[in-house]
Amino acid sequence: MNANNTFKKEALALYKDISLMDKIHMWIRYSLCPFDYLETYLPKEGRVLDFGCGHGIFANLMSLKSLRREVVGIDPSETKIEAATKSINSRQNIKFIKTEFEQLDKDKFTAITMIDVLYLIPHNEQDKILNMCRTYLNKGGLLMIKETVSSNSLRFAIASLEEWIMVKILRKTLGEDHFYYRTEEEWVKLLNELGYQCKSIKLKTFAPSYLFLCSLK
Repeated sequence: MNANNTFKKEALALYKDISLMDKIHMWIRYSLCPFDYLETYLPKEGRVLDFGCGHGIFANLMSLKSLRREVVGIDPSETKIEAATKSINSRQNIKFIKTEFEQLDKDKFTAITMIDVLYLIPHNEQDKILNMCRTYLNKGGLLMIKETVSSNSLRFAIASLEEWIMVKILRKTLGEDHFYYRTEEEWVKLLNELGYQCKSIKLKTFAPSYLFLCSLK
């Protein structure tokens, strides 16, 4: 078994007390999103904020892969934060908080991660949140964004349908009546306009997805 599979197994094992449906949801989530690959771009030490952490699977992975990180996961869902908090066990380098971004203490972070969450937020609110990240990042800090990008492809149509089922029918994800996707070009343009230097990386995923690595200009 390779190292990534070991960490995947270890991270998923933290959720022994959640429902079977939630376990299946998290297994599918981990299988579709290259969490281990994303983690390699993050600093191995310092404070890391996981915005919209959900059940905390990526936050837990970051915590497990480096004890020198201090990981903070935030999410507006009380049930998901409860499940995430139960997964901590005795670890001291991770915590979860039920809060909105603007209510967070004005502490600085070495990195901020936003993994498949911004598409659920209206465009004007996306802009506001991304601008606020500037005040939370340390000098030289990293803003990591992973998003499915809009396109005319069949894969995007299938991915959009899957998200609609998760949000509207299964209620596994908090969201409004509309999804707020952008193209890869629109993301890069927005991030540059907000004062970030941005590198986009096309991911090898079923849905058309990109990783955006951003630093302050």
